[in-house]
Amino acid sequence: MKTNPLKIFLLLIPILIVTLNGCKKDDPDPVPTLTFTASSLSCQIGSATACTNVATSSITSGGAITYATSNPAVANINPSSGALTLVAAGTATITATQVAVVKKNAAATATYSLTVTAPDPTPTLTFAAGPYVCAVGTSTACTWMATSSVPNGGAITYVSATTAVATVNATTGAITPLSAGTTLVTATQASLTGKNTQATASYTLTVVALSITSFSPTFGGVDYTVVISGTNFDGATAANNIVSINGVTTATPTNISSTSLTVKVPKGATGAGNIVVKVGNQTATKGTFTEYATVTTLAGDGTQALKDDAGLKAAFYSPAHMTLDASGNIYVADYGNSAVRKVTSDGVVTTIADFSNGFHEPWGITYSNSKGKLYVSDRSTNLISSITLSSNAVNWYAGSTYNGDGHDTGTNLTDAQFDRPQGLAINDAFGNLYLADYWFSLIREISSGGSAGYVFELGGNATSAYINAPNGPLSTSSAFYFPDGVALEPNGDFLLVADKANNAIRKVTVQGSVTTTTFAGSLPNGTSSGEGGSTDGTGTAARFYYPAGIAMDAAGNAYVCDNYNGGNGLIRKITPAGVVTTIAGGTTDNVQYLDGLGPYARIYAPEGIAVTPDGSAIYVSDGTNRIRKIVP
Repeated sequence: MKTNPLKIFLLLIPILIVTLNGCKKDDPDPVPTLTFTASSLSCQIGSATACTNVATSSITSGGAITYATSNPAVANINPSSGALTLVAAGTATITATQVAVVKKNAAATATYSLTVTAPDPTPTLTFAAGPYVCAVGTSTACTWMATSSVPNGGAITYVSATTAVATVNATTGAITPLSAGTTLVTATQASLTGKNTQATASYTLTVVALSITSFSPTFGGVDYTVVISGTNFDGATAANNIVSINGVTTATPTNISSTSLTVKVPKGATGAGNIVVKVGNQTATKGTFTEYATVTTLAGDGTQALKDDAGLKAAFYSPAHMTLDASGNIYVADYGNSAVRKVTSDGVVTTIADFSNGFHEPWGITYSNSKGKLYVSDRSTNLISSITLSSNAVNWYAGSTYNGDGHDTGTNLTDAQFDRPQGLAINDAFGNLYLADYWFSLIREISSGGSAGYVFELGGNATSAYINAPNGPLSTSSAFYFPDGVALEPNGDFLLVADKANNAIRKVTVQGSVTTTTFAGSLPNGTSSGEGGSTDGTGTAARFYYPAGIAMDAAGNAYVCDNYNGGNGLIRKITPAGVVTTIAGGTTDNVQYLDGLGPYARIYAPEGIAVTPDGSAIYVSDGTNRIRKIVP
């Protein structure tokens, strides 16, 4: 059957109408609102704070949000996260776009203004020029503060790497030096946003402590110059450097600097010891410096003559014992000239008595300050004479002129007998004289008590031997062997006797029970006399060889002429404890006379000796017909 197309179209019209009604268009998708965290953003290059401004959509389930920048030369942006990468100072517009999603949202955009600023500058910290040196214990502050090129930036603090060497005040930079060494001191300027980044700078601090590195020379005598080298001396104020040599403080140093001091060797520092420097609360010590006594010639030209003059223009002839008056004048028994001579402390020599006054072989001599008199023993006439210094009048004091040997005590002073009387000492408080009666090896006391006085034996038995006697009353059981010099202890309690042929220094008590003991030198060694030598030591460990003159200072130190011709030629010192040391002299086999320092000087056969009360000067008569001066 043939189909009619028109008829079919007409039949379909209702169906098409129904279909078109079912496809009618919906309402449009909503436009979201994008909101940024900040309406504008300022970021600084290099800041530790993240620079991100994130958009929030009012349709959170809509399309993805992407980001873009209008000026990549200022900042790049992550299109997904909105994170910024700052490039250079400037401005840019950042756009966030939310894409359209059908039946979710329409497309939307939002913008914010970005400002990029330059990074904070890194400051330069500088310190004042070095050297960076501090000294332990000084009062001067030690501070180096850092200067910043950004002065209004962050605070500056300080730290020391080695706090055992030095600590530092964290705020001020002030150093407290503690011990010698080095440490790194670091200054740190804290970062301050908008001002500066963190910066550091350092310097190496050297801390020096007081020290003595060397001194020159290493030995010398009184007033010798010593240059001390070291560190941390006070180079500004000389008096702040306290220097001592062998325990004796020197005068204020000269030529001072922080590394050098010049001092003079003081009196009284004899022997070997340390040089010590004190500055503030610091002390530095270095040894060993040896101070030797200084030996010079006070008077005498070395010839055998009697000549009054000054110093080396004067002449003596075998000068024997000596004594000092209260003014420091020296009186010499000039044995070979049959004279008594006066020598001033500066060496002017005059004769106050001679052969015309009855002297033949004057030997021993002592001075009484209370009476203003000298007492002189004469080995030839066997008399003791007195000289009144105010008039130089000479008087017979004790002893008798007799032709034979004798040691009778007599009934008065002028009929007592002596035989080669030598050393004399006086107890000025009582006027008692003590005498070494050489030939009979006796120690005698001459008392001025009573109407005529009297003489008796303190020690010895008229034989030449070596016997100690610990019990009194007059120790006449003791024995000596040609005693020469005698010296009275400052308190008058005992005598020291140079027991010449026994090579010993004997001690005889004169107060209370009289005893005789050996104070220094050897005991007999298989012979009747002590062993000779020159060994220093204590008590009987020391050795002497024919000790002659002996004197004592106010502190009780004894000084001895160790006399042996061509042998010892020494001046020895004995402390109250019996410690024997050699002050000056040496073997005189080849050189008999030489001025100089202690062991380098030469003194030939020294006989007489006198010492100032303070021990600051020793005077010696020697066999070269000179008077020598020793400054210990």
